Amino acid sequence: MMKRLMIFMLSVGTLLFPAPVLAGRYHIEGRLQNSTQNKIYLSQYTDKAFVLEDSASVRNGQFSFDGNLTSPLLYGLSTDRTDAHPLAFFLEDGAIKVRLDEQEAKISVSGSRADSLYRHELPLADRKGYRIDSLIDAHPESVVPAYLLIRNFAWSLNLQQLQAFRSKFSPVLNHTLYVKQIDALIGDLRRVDVGQQAPVFTLPDVGGRPVNLNRFRGRYVLVEFWASWCGDCRREMPLIKSLHAKYKDLAVLGVSFDRNRASWLNAIRQYQLAWTQVSDLKGWESSLTSLYAVRWIPTVYLIGPEGKILYKALTLVGMDHVLESYFKL
Repeated sequence: MMKRLMIFMLSVGTLLFPAPVLAGRYHIEGRLQNSTQNKIYLSQYTDKAFVLEDSASVRNGQFSFDGNLTSPLLYGLSTDRTDAHPLAFFLEDGAIKVRLDEQEAKISVSGSRADSLYRHELPLADRKGYRIDSLIDAHPESVVPAYLLIRNFAWSLNLQQLQAFRSKFSPVLNHTLYVKQIDALIGDLRRVDVGQQAPVFTLPDVGGRPVNLNRFRGRYVLVEFWASWCGDCRREMPLIKSLHAKYKDLAVLGVSFDRNRASWLNAIRQYQLAWTQVSDLKGWESSLTSLYAVRWIPTVYLIGPEGKILYKALTLVGMDHVLESYFKL
C-alpha cells in the first residue's frame, strides 16, 4: 500500500480551463446539509497535512468565509476542528459556492476553475498509465498539476525525471506553494544523489541514547527509513533480516517515522530487529524527511565507508545483488 494521504470525495462540477494565477480575495458561501452542527472549520493543506486556518458559525445550515489568497490552494471543510481528512476542494480568489454533506462524504463547488480541473483529474490520477506530464503540458499555468505532481507522483521520480516535469510549468507559478515544494524536493534530491556525501544526523535510539551517523564511518551502512504502521516495511522485514545475517560486516541502521513509542518498540520486538534503531518520534514531520528526501517508506540508502551515498531505492528488492558487488562473497 502506498504511504500517502489519499482524499476520496464525490462531487459534481463542469470542467473549465484554468486561468493564470492571480492574487486577490475569496468569499465562500456555503451550505451544510444533513447536520445540526453550529461550527465549521476551514483548513489549508500544506505538505502531508491540513492546518486549521479559520472557523465560522453555521446558521440554518449556512456559513461563509472571507480571506486573502495569492494563488489557488487545496483547502478542507469539516465540522470537527481536529479532522485530519476534511472534505477537500481547491479554493481560489473570487466568489465561491460550496455545498457539503459530511454524512455522505460529498462536496460540490462552483466558482473555482482550479477545483473543476482538480475534480476532473483526481479519479483519473490513480489509474495505471496516467500521464501527469500530459496534464502539465495541457495546463502549464495551473497549480492543479503541480499539486498532483508533488502529492501523488514525486515520491516515485528520480532527480532527472522531476527536473524534466518541473521545466514544463509556466514561470507565473514560480511563487506558488506547490511549485516551491517541487523546487525544495529537487534541492533535497540533489543533496542525497548517488555520489554525494551522506548528510550526518543524530537521533535517539530505543534507550534514548544519541546515535550519530558518523558512528558507522569506515563501514558500509544500510539505512532503512520505515515505520511500524507501514505494511510494505513489515513485508520487507524478512529480507532485511536475511541481508543482516548474510553480510556480517554490514552495519544496518533503522530510522523510524513512528509517532507512538510503544508501537515502534513493539514492532522491533515482534520482528526481532537486532540492529540499531533510532527515531525522533515525529512521524513525517521528522527533519530527516527533507534531509534525505523521503516521501515514501520504505526508503533505503547504502552508504560507503567514506560516508558517500552508493545506492538508494524504494525497496530492498535487488539490494542483495548490490551488496555482493561490494562484499564479493
